[in-house]
Amino acid sequence: MRGKVKAIYHCDVRNNHPLNYVTTAPFDAITSSFCLEVACTNEKEYLQALKNVVSMLKEGGHFIQVASVEESFYRVGDVNWAALSLQENRFREALTEAGLELESWHRIRRPDNVLERESDYSGCIIAVATKKTGL
Repeated sequence: MRGKVKAIYHCDVRNNHPLNYVTTAPFDAITSSFCLEVACTNEKEYLQALKNVVSMLKEGGHFIQVASVEESFYRVGDVNWAALSLQENRFREALTEAGLELESWHRIRRPDNVLERESDYSGCIIAVATKKTGL
């Protein structure tokens, strides 16, 4: 993987220009792992953040997302952090609304050994989608 990564950029998904006007060619692939649903406070912000990220993807490029389903908080140390609690179907709809075509979808159930005080998520999704052409 180290040989394939060309650069790492600071990114603010809530900004219409997530890379803060850094000029790059559109990306072949973008990954989001437990990011968008914790960067946004409502569904409108979430969809806009997703569209902002997808705008940096080349046509036919891949978007890979790992996200918690139905999670309103998660705990790190002694601090609870907020998360946008989305149903599984809303993640799917948002991908389509952002101009992506779903290629694969995997649902992982919450393990029984996760304590309620650590998080209230019901599981995770792993989605792979392709940016539609002509957008």
